[in-house]
Amino acid sequence: MATADARRHLREQPLGVTVLLTIVGYALVLGTFLLDVPIYPDLTNAQVNLLSHVIAVINTTATVVLTLGWYWIRAGEVEKHRLAMVSGFVLILGFLVVYLLKVGGGGTKEFVGPKEAGLKEIYVDPEVWGQGVGTALLERGLEVLPEHVEAVTLEMLAGNDVGAGFYEARGFEKTGASEAEIGDATYRTVIYSLEL
Repeated sequence: MATADARRHLREQPLGVTVLLTIVGYALVLGTFLLDVPIYPDLTNAQVNLLSHVIAVINTTATVVLTLGWYWIRAGEVEKHRLAMVSGFVLILGFLVVYLLKVGGGGTKEFVGPKEAGLKEIYVDPEVWGQGVGTALLERGLEVLPEHVEAVTLEMLAGNDVGAGFYEARGFEKTGASEAEIGDATYRTVIYSLEL
């Protein structure tokens, strides 16, 4: 009886339900990103990577289901369309849960302090190495840093002699070593910093 009443209420108040779910979704997202709400378990890099694959499967499935829903409504198959839309909605909610778990549980492992900026990566086509492209990218990145930033830190794979030479020639100093999980493997890394 309660289930039938809930379904009837959902059908009679779709806008209200949509608004409620939107508010809850945004509260979770903002809480995760801005308030660092401690409701998520700590995840290893391997678990974060696994969740990335789960997200890809969910998004692919949702895209297929929504496309089928579009096809079915154009073909006049309303019941199939309804089922596809409900399935798509459930998949989107599933995506939100898995994404927030990934991010809140460790999807963004920070290795810089409050007055530092982290340099994620600079990739330059080897065909144009030595032509100033990497230097121009780095210089532009340094120009747009907020004023409170006092240092830039980066982490790269150990044994990357080309990268090490590039950063050392531009004033970066080796400040440590660590490890990074990529897929199922663990690699040694080197940490470089540049005082501004």
